[in-house]
Amino acid sequence: GGYVVPRPGPPPLGLPPLYPRGGAAPGPAGDDLRAALVGLRPAGLGGYLELAAVDLYALFWDHAAGPWAAADAGAAAAFGAGLGVMIAESFGHEPFAPLNYRDHPDGWVQLPPGTRMTTGRVSRVVRPGLRTTAGGLRLPARVDAE
Repeated sequence: GGYVVPRPGPPPLGLPPLYPRGGAAPGPAGDDLRAALVGLRPAGLGGYLELAAVDLYALFWDHAAGPWAAADAGAAAAFGAGLGVMIAESFGHEPFAPLNYRDHPDGWVQLPPGTRMTTGRVSRVVRPGLRTTAGGLRLPARVDAE
């Protein structure tokens, strides 16, 4: 028998609706986002789907969400919500958005370097974090705090 090219594994739950939404992301960050979306199916075949999905989540929030929201806030919000649902349904990781820096254990909430915090009240969530259903941290939240 000849060599059979493997087909990518099944998509994570909730992924198919993200493809057309991701197509609207503008600029170089949008290109990176689309490449990461396309890479999820081969990641499933390669056994690193969860890592690739968490990387996609971080890529969206850290690089694509801001420029996309400036161009089309509704589309960016819909993609972010769909991405959170996909991660929750497929891997059991729940997005969380802190209201106060001190509400979470050390390492769960990151501030920009040089921040001089007074009240600890979160003024803006830059990237919602991800926690496991078992109560562990998967990805810290990034916030601005007072």
